[in-house]
Amino acid sequence: MPSRPLALVIDDTDMVRQLYVSALLLEGFTVEEAHDGQQGLEKAVALRPDIIITDVAMPVMDGRETVRRLRQDDRTRHIPIIVCSAHAGGENPLVDAVLDKPFSLHHLLSEVRRLVGGGGAA
Repeated sequence: MPSRPLALVIDDTDMVRQLYVSALLLEGFTVEEAHDGQQGLEKAVALRPDIIITDVAMPVMDGRETVRRLRQDDRTRHIPIIVCSAHAGGENPLVDAVLDKPFSLHHLLSEVRRLVGGGGAA
């Protein structure tokens, strides 16, 4: 049986992070969480997820710097990244998708499926 794809959700707001996690679990993903960009970067390098979903405005290391460092590292540069933020600022050539808040979970999951394929759900 194939393993479930791994998503890494990086967001400093617990409620938002849990909303994304719940939706991804229902979609068939295994999910890891990080509460800031530094922790997200460390987890991305260690776990090599199939997709990363990140906020922009976060403490310690913001999402822009996190994305920049992920793209500079040979171990993580290939991982699709979705930025979800009220501060996303439109297109970003370093990421695969930008979702300006507010957006629907349906829209988020359709972008995840586009970038990774369906999760492990039957």
